[in-house]
Amino acid sequence: MKFLLFKGSLVRGVIIIIFLTLLLEGFLRFFPQIISLPLLVRFHPELRFQIADRLGLPNIASKREVKTDEGRILKVFRPFAKVLITIHEGTSPTDITMDENGFCNPSAEQKNYDVVVLGDSVTWCTTVKAEETWPYQLHEVSGKSVYNLGHPGFGIFEYLDLLKAFGLAKTPKVVIMGIYEGNDYQDAVNYHSAIAGVDPGGQSEWPCALPESICPYYRMLKNSSVGNKSYSFNFFVASTKYVKDWVITNAKDGSAIATNKSDLIFRYVVKGPDNSEITFNPGNNSLDEPQNALQVQSIENPFYVYEEALKRFKKLSEEKNFKPVIVYIPSAHITYTDYINFEDQRINKPLIEFSLRQRMYLAKVANDLKITFVDPTKDLQKEATTHRTLGNLLYFPKNMHFTPMGHRIFAEIVNKKLTSLLKTR
Repeated sequence: MKFLLFKGSLVRGVIIIIFLTLLLEGFLRFFPQIISLPLLVRFHPELRFQIADRLGLPNIASKREVKTDEGRILKVFRPFAKVLITIHEGTSPTDITMDENGFCNPSAEQKNYDVVVLGDSVTWCTTVKAEETWPYQLHEVSGKSVYNLGHPGFGIFEYLDLLKAFGLAKTPKVVIMGIYEGNDYQDAVNYHSAIAGVDPGGQSEWPCALPESICPYYRMLKNSSVGNKSYSFNFFVASTKYVKDWVITNAKDGSAIATNKSDLIFRYVVKGPDNSEITFNPGNNSLDEPQNALQVQSIENPFYVYEEALKRFKKLSEEKNFKPVIVYIPSAHITYTDYINFEDQRINKPLIEFSLRQRMYLAKVANDLKITFVDPTKDLQKEATTHRTLGNLLYFPKNMHFTPMGHRIFAEIVNKKLTSLLKTR
């Protein structure tokens, strides 16, 4: 009798699970917009592409392949690609259209430009309009024509590839390479690792966040049609991984901080003039930066990974007759260093040292190569004094990229430091 009751309860339980799974599957298929980006990036690549395409998010369909001199393939936006982004944090996503070359410029109708700017997502139109980016604002304050070759997800070696593929045709008199301290170091490390055939992450795209006894079944399913077609399966797996990461990063057990990214807490608050607090990086993202800051403390010269790219930059400038310039772009926490409080104070000093050592190294190499080096860090730190309230911040709190105000002020600082160079060329 007990066995029959147990069997009946088991069957009912299975039926309920199947019903709820089908209900979730249908709901997610009809309303894929409820799948947040932190979860979507953990979906199976095939399904992730389909959903991103439906939602108008950047995906492989909006990009094309560019082959580098070394035979590597870069994925860059197609000409006139429509990219769905949020213009200013807290607003609804909207489409922006890339220019005829696939870059974020209001218009690229003219053939030649005085200045070409290289950079990553901080230089690209991340959460801002094309005309709000610092390259366009540099055009506004300098009166020079400026072309923005910034592209999200790239580092300094890829900047040079884009310069060769798209920038040199603009016959620039000046080429500015924007080096962002937050992740350009990691991008350089990744480049050298890729050339050497090493995976710097050492982790598969679909790590198993479930108990080890269940992982074999999970891997079997994720490689089947269930893995690349089921919304509910991917949602469950992605949610499990997300929750596990959240629990780890929110644990406050006082244990010694590790250099494993899953153990890092990179949230902090910026104190306003009225002692109010604005939380930055609430999602605990961009963990490469604190991880690298901790790992390089005992390394004598970790920034050698930049050197080869900078030598190529100099050589290219001599061959194509343009003036090479490096502009250093500090992270939000460095700009607000006098007014921040990290959730975990143990990463504060390593991050400050990471920034200082990086700037000193780049300044030295630039001097040796006779490349103009601009470091706006101290100027931005002065500006931070009067830009510590919501509505006039220099960086967006969530993604830690420049706000329109930050782009404008950064452009003004760069223009001031390059005034003689821009006037005489």
